[in-house]
Amino acid sequence: MSVKEFIRKGFSLDIFFLFFLGCFVAFFKGKKIFSIVNVTLGVYFCDERMGLLVDFFSISAGIYITMLSILAISTTKIMEALLKKRMEQQLLDVMMWGLISNVIVILALVFIPEMRGKNIILLATLIWAFLRLIYFFFVLFAIFKFNVQNMDKEIDEENKWKNGVQNKIAIIQSDVQEILNEIKSKQEIKSKQDA
Repeated sequence: MSVKEFIRKGFSLDIFFLFFLGCFVAFFKGKKIFSIVNVTLGVYFCDERMGLLVDFFSISAGIYITMLSILAISTTKIMEALLKKRMEQQLLDVMMWGLISNVIVILALVFIPEMRGKNIILLATLIWAFLRLIYFFFVLFAIFKFNVQNMDKEIDEENKWKNGVQNKIAIIQSDVQEILNEIKSKQEIKSKQDA
């Protein structure tokens, strides 16, 4: 599977998840199960756990920002390849959507008011942000794999170049030695003739 297909599938997953969430809320909002799930999740979303979740998603937002900064200021082979394939915007979209989902989760965890269905909305945004984070790690793995393969090619090319240079130096040394031998033999002949 190419990186382009992988990114396209990730956005399809986002759209499917948000559509499913909307359908779930619309269909179950008036049902008794909606209230039961919301109350059950209320126990899960205690203050301590919400604080830990804010910390976790703050750290993952920092990871997104760090990767965006690294890719923005460095000239790497992966960026060169993405520019050639015109995929830099798609990689930026993956990172930006991940960062946006994390910020939305942090804002929801901190500022969502008490309302009906609050805990279900929190759970849905947490799942969405967590899936985006996992997806981002898969993209990072694809970048890492590309870099390792590229390093292998670069090492092979460098070794070929070094071997070529060494062969040429050996030929030059051989030619210089022949020239020196000829000069030496001519000098010996000349010195014999002078004597």
